[in-house]
Amino acid sequence: MPNTNRQLRLQSRPKGLLAPGDLQLTETPVPELKDGQALAHVKYLSIDPTMRVWMVADTYLPIVPIGEVMRAIGFAEIVESRHPDYKKGDRVTGLTGLQEYVVIDASAKSFFQKLPKIPFVSDTPFFSACSAPPGSLLFLAWR
Repeated sequence: MPNTNRQLRLQSRPKGLLAPGDLQLTETPVPELKDGQALAHVKYLSIDPTMRVWMVADTYLPIVPIGEVMRAIGFAEIVESRHPDYKKGDRVTGLTGLQEYVVIDASAKSFFQKLPKIPFVSDTPFFSACSAPPGSLLFLAWR
């Protein structure tokens, strides 16, 4: 079990483009799990244009409060669980926030959805079977 969780917290409301100091990198202890909670390791984060709006205004979701972990959608894998709906190795998507680990409990469950057992991109043999020149950009899509 990890000891430290790195997080990006909203430190100030941006004026114009995001600037140094608007987000602050912090390290916090990973909390001990209680009954009904699961700990997920965030593997991938989506950086969406709406994040900039969440920093300064209420939208379909409330504004991100100053000092809170910046809201973001991510893909994560359960690394420890005391929650009846999640077991170690389950993969989820939801509002993980910009952080390495997220605790999922009953209050957060509506923001998370289990994913089918398909490999994360980094687990896919495709990457070991192909090579691209340094600096190449690769886009993948599934139907």
